[in-house]
Amino acid sequence: MKKIFFVLIFILLSGAADAGITVKVKTGNNGPYNAHAVWTIDGYPEPFECRFEDDIIYTIEPDSVVEFRCTPWVEISTPFSGHITLEPTAPTDKCNEPINFKYDACVGEITGTVEVIEPSTFGDPELTVYVTFQNTGSETCEYRVYLFNDSGFKQQIDKEPDAYWVDLGAGASRTETVSTRLDWRWSALNLRGEYTIELREEDSGIMDYVTKSFVGGDWCGKDPVDVEEKTSLQKFMYINQDDLLLCLYTSGKKVGEFPISTGRDGSRTPGLSGWIAETIPESDHDFGYDFGSGHHYANYVTRLYAHYYIHGPVYIRDPDTGDKVFVPDPATYLGVCRDSDGCVRMREEDAKAVWDWRPTGEYYKISYPPSSPSCH
Repeated sequence: MKKIFFVLIFILLSGAADAGITVKVKTGNNGPYNAHAVWTIDGYPEPFECRFEDDIIYTIEPDSVVEFRCTPWVEISTPFSGHITLEPTAPTDKCNEPINFKYDACVGEITGTVEVIEPSTFGDPELTVYVTFQNTGSETCEYRVYLFNDSGFKQQIDKEPDAYWVDLGAGASRTETVSTRLDWRWSALNLRGEYTIELREEDSGIMDYVTKSFVGGDWCGKDPVDVEEKTSLQKFMYINQDDLLLCLYTSGKKVGEFPISTGRDGSRTPGLSGWIAETIPESDHDFGYDFGSGHHYANYVTRLYAHYYIHGPVYIRDPDTGDKVFVPDPATYLGVCRDSDGCVRMREEDAKAVWDWRPTGEYYKISYPPSSPSCH
């Protein structure tokens, strides 16, 4: 039997009976499944009857936000508390944890964020987020926004007092700023492409939160890449095995980003770095480069080191027509999963773009270990 855990985000309610109660929750890892919501309001007859919503079937997806709503038949005085019990439509899905909630007059919601990545005097770019939020409660309350990293162990960023508690009247909105600039430990680089904004009320705690991903203009996927390597070398190649991307840099600027596939589990592409050995001249013609098997070929081959290559997708020749037959279809693995025997596979036109970049003798680096999935 499945057991679902929920985290309360916030509740919206007006004093009028027809305003309705809205409870937003974030689901756990189980699902999907369908369920009815049975409401219980402490101090009122059970089950608590909703005016329109008793027959609604909610779809519960894993790791998603679900909004439950009830329009009471009677006017409810604040503050109040209660819980929601989910009754799955399928008899096999049972034992769901009740969703407990508590309402007071101070509630709030994040209504928008704008992020800006800009350079700093120390070289590493900084992240600044402009957070707009609204008091959706019934009286004036004190709010504050917080910035957290969202990779690995969650830590608060920006502990300097640039974001104070602010008074906000019922229905009013405000924009506050949080930034990595005022926390010497953090920059946009070591956030690793994700952050979380929390809106808190002084007495009631967390009102709302939003988690976002961001990418800098010259990053390789979510990897900011070492600034010194990007800027101190005339040319630099970075192979990101987490996001399955190959990026080319010239004079510190990204000039190419291509989907790739690297070595599957059991034949992983190692975390190499060094100077690119050579391009294979005979790999640019119609017959392609033979990897020694006598029937598997690829075009536009660049040798990194020893037997590790960058090349276009592997193919065989149709014995009747002589046409290329890719094995497997590149669309099934490029940028999707790691499928090779250790080489870096690319689309043929992208492998040619690497050739045209003239990589021989230039410095490269491969991230390791990979967090991307193995195809098999």
